[in-house]
Amino acid sequence: MITLLSVVYLQPSVPLWKGRHISPTSHHPNNHDRYNYDFDYHPDSNRQRAHEIERDVEQENHDWRNHEDVKGGSEWSGDGTPSQQHGEGRDLDRPHNYGSDSDPDSKDHPLKSVEPIDPESIVLYRILGNDLPPRHRPGQTLSNVRFILEHEPEFNNTRKLWVLNRIVDPHAEESIIQLLDHHRQEYIRIPFEEDEYLKQDFRLEDFPEPDFFSSDDYSTFSKVAKLRVLDYTYHDKNKYAMNNNGGRNIAIQHGKTKVDARWIFPFDGNSFLTKNAMSEIKQAIQTHGDAVKYLVVPMARLVDNSQLLKGVDTRPNSKEEPQIIFRDDADDLYNPDMRYGRRSKLELLWRLGALERSKISKPSVSWEPKEREPIPNKADFMTVGWVFRLFSGKRSQEENTRQSAAIRAYNRLLAIQDLIDGIDERIARKTFRSNNLLVYKDEVLRANRQKYWIGEPGVTKMVQELQSKACQVLSQRPIIPKSSPISQSEDASSKVITLQGLYDEVTTLTLAHYFTGNETFARAAANIVRTTLLHEHDQHVAVHPTTEETGYLLDHGYSFPALNRLPRVIPKKEGAMGSRPLLTIPKDLLKADTMPAFLDAVRMLLRIHVLTQNEYIQLNMVFSTWLEHLVNSPEGIMYAKQGDHRSSFMDLHVASLAAITDDVRLFLRVVNRCRMRVGRQFMQQKQQPLVASSTPPMVDGSGEPILSAAELTERYSALNLQYWALLTRMVDNAGMASAPDVWRHRSKRGYRLVDIVRNYIRQENHYRSTGLRKVTMDALLYTARVNYDHIPAKAQLVRDGSVPSNNGRKGENSRPHNPANEGVLEWGDLGLEANIFEALAKDEQDLKDSLGGSLPGSGVPPFWMFGVVE
Repeated sequence: MITLLSVVYLQPSVPLWKGRHISPTSHHPNNHDRYNYDFDYHPDSNRQRAHEIERDVEQENHDWRNHEDVKGGSEWSGDGTPSQQHGEGRDLDRPHNYGSDSDPDSKDHPLKSVEPIDPESIVLYRILGNDLPPRHRPGQTLSNVRFILEHEPEFNNTRKLWVLNRIVDPHAEESIIQLLDHHRQEYIRIPFEEDEYLKQDFRLEDFPEPDFFSSDDYSTFSKVAKLRVLDYTYHDKNKYAMNNNGGRNIAIQHGKTKVDARWIFPFDGNSFLTKNAMSEIKQAIQTHGDAVKYLVVPMARLVDNSQLLKGVDTRPNSKEEPQIIFRDDADDLYNPDMRYGRRSKLELLWRLGALERSKISKPSVSWEPKEREPIPNKADFMTVGWVFRLFSGKRSQEENTRQSAAIRAYNRLLAIQDLIDGIDERIARKTFRSNNLLVYKDEVLRANRQKYWIGEPGVTKMVQELQSKACQVLSQRPIIPKSSPISQSEDASSKVITLQGLYDEVTTLTLAHYFTGNETFARAAANIVRTTLLHEHDQHVAVHPTTEETGYLLDHGYSFPALNRLPRVIPKKEGAMGSRPLLTIPKDLLKADTMPAFLDAVRMLLRIHVLTQNEYIQLNMVFSTWLEHLVNSPEGIMYAKQGDHRSSFMDLHVASLAAITDDVRLFLRVVNRCRMRVGRQFMQQKQQPLVASSTPPMVDGSGEPILSAAELTERYSALNLQYWALLTRMVDNAGMASAPDVWRHRSKRGYRLVDIVRNYIRQENHYRSTGLRKVTMDALLYTARVNYDHIPAKAQLVRDGSVPSNNGRKGENSRPHNPANEGVLEWGDLGLEANIFEALAKDEQDLKDSLGGSLPGSGVPPFWMFGVVE
């Protein structure tokens, strides 16, 4: 018996409630029997017998009926408050020995013993979060955990637990779990759940004025102040992903309800206690434990962890932000509304009276959450001992200087935003591909091509018009010369072309090839791109090249059979720039407005291999140069700050270029922040006052008015809405689960884009306007209707936790319920034609206007209906 009790004594003093791998068996009243343990080595028979004895003893010490009454089915959510939401509190109700994933629905979780608690007993939690470069060195959490496990002494009457607090990287989390398993440590895992994260959005409407980032006040802020404003927009995402105070509160509540300990240490993950530091804390507990509920432990930062191994254990210069110890009957928790990086711990220190209010830097700005009032009895705390903060891997940030503190704060803000942007990007890349069409949806194009092949009259008539326009482009730009090589004088396609002409001609030719299969159209489109943007000569393409033309080597090696569907010979200009792309900025980059459709055409040309992969890469260099100019040039910045159609133009084109260059983070940044403009541009449901105030009348050379200010205002108002409709369509077609629902975003004034467009279209005078062509209103109407029918992933996610597939419009009477439209004004048909193709074909003027690019400044993509309306 003595031998057997010795074996029990040598085991960890905590119950082995669960092993790592969950057994598929049904619920069993004894949790131990439900799981198979997965150690780094197999336990011997004595060790197994010890587990069984320990389990039986612990079961006798717990009042399970009392556990049911106290728990009441409630779990603890990530902000430290009771929650009934599905998925919250997972893995929290019990610690895990050697690692496990617990069952949140299980009722058999032990509570505190009914026996009196030792007044000097301690549970020490270390809360492990995500590494945050550049604030931290990558991997610093894992290395510091190992240092603690190998060098921190064991303390009498102290139980140690680790909290894995929403670690985003599953590989990093698994590495930590393996390390804890190896050292036989207990841990609590708070999982990062993607579906719950996706319910969090940016805070964009809490600032003093709409579109605050474009305001004069914001422009006067320092770089750090601007970064703090941006940091606030991440507030809800930060609270979920970082879970800073949420993790601390979960540790406190776990210590109060699940552990037999009087004192709870919810310490940061890099905290290290020496023997003398803990002795001083324990002495204070022994002497003053009945009088105080909170102990404040000053912290000292280390620039080298090896300092702790030199045998010197004396009080350091500990002036850094302290840790807080809670007695198990303490009333206060950390403020769950304080996010990481924004006074998350300072707020409680000030509330307790451990920190003077003057030490909390500057007062909060109006949009930040407010601090709670100080507690009445400040004598409830005392300052004791010290704790070390292990090295973060960045020496310049750990020194005890004001400069280091400033660098820490700045890099912390950068790191938080980088982590959250990275989460959004990772989620987006699960479905987003840079070669996906964003304006002309693939499924709709295919459906309309099928209608053309079977001879549907309306579509056939429109394709004939498309083919006619494409032939007209060819007649103006002869692409295939009569002889080869081509002389400089014969290079007709090298004529000067405007950027708007480039967009519309290439798009028209590409669509013509898509529907008719005529390869001449595709080759012509590709050659216009080459000669205009890549400074290449036209490529002479032989549909059936002869042996003399191709050479005998073309049937050898990796080039055989040809990867390009259209084999070709590529003569170059003598003395020309060769294949060097055009990296200058076109002067009309801020005027030509059908770029998104043109970029879709480039994607389609790559798909059919008339543009090579190398050429596509060079085009991406061109597009990247344009993108850099739009984002960083003074001209682009000023354009983006306007409160009318010009800022919408910028958002549309920056997002388009970001998508094709695969800059997912920039794409998400644009489509998220652009929502702030809704409150500025649309101050009233049916008017755009900033468009009106910035639109003078158009006059000719003699000063005579061509268009009145009212007519121009009407045109630019429709143009602005067209840009918005295209942008929301691009967001929907991108298929990113982490992208926002721009279409239904509600501004601070209560307006939503969907309602604004609906009310604008309902004004029938727009269809009779001399300043607008019917095709402009048709394009806006049908594009807006498709946006209205689209069900964004988040709408269904928030509703029932499932992510649906995109439900397109299948017919007037068969639209599925769209939870995203709850509370949105009824749309109705608003003049929607049963067959838009037949309706356009009946009107000669409408038919001619169907090429959107023929209406300068309309924003209507060429033959928009082929990729929008089925």
